[in-house]
Amino acid sequence: MKKEEKGGLSPVIATVLLISMALVLAIIIFFWAKNFIDENVQKDGQEIGLLCDDVHFVAEASASSDQLFVENRGAIPIFAFEIRLKGEGEIKEIAGDSNKATLGPGKTANFSISNINQNEELIVVPVLLGETEDERVAKPCDSDYGMEIVVGI
Repeated sequence: MKKEEKGGLSPVIATVLLISMALVLAIIIFFWAKNFIDENVQKDGQEIGLLCDDVHFVAEASASSDQLFVENRGAIPIFAFEIRLKGEGEIKEIAGDSNKATLGPGKTANFSISNINQNEELIVVPVLLGETEDERVAKPCDSDYGMEIVVGI
C-alpha cells in the first residue's frame, strides 16, 4: 500500500503568515487610534488647556452693524475666536484679519460677523496658538471658557 501524501502549508509558513497578519492588524489599529489622541500642544512651556483659565476677555455683539467687539483683559494673547450658536453646535471661526492677527493683552478689536440674527444667543470661545514638536497649532478652549452673549440691536 502506498501512503497518500496530503498537501498543505508547513507549520513554519503558517506561523509566519499568522505573525504577519497580526502585525498588519496592529499597525492598522495604531493609525486608526492615533486620530483620537490629541497631541501635546504647549504654550510658554505649559499645556495649552491649562492656560485657558488665565484668558479673560469681554465681548459684545451688535446685529445692526454685524460687528463683534472684543477686549482682551487677560495676560494671554488670543489668536482667534470661535462663534458658536448656543444649542445648535454650529461653529464659525473668526479672526481680526485674514492673517489671523493675535489679540494681545489689553487690546481691543472689532470682528465682522454675518448671518447672525438679532436676539440670537452666541458663545464666543477663545482660540490660543500653541506648538507641538513639529508645528504651530490653533487650539480652541472648551466652551466653559467662552462668553455667552445675546446679539443686541
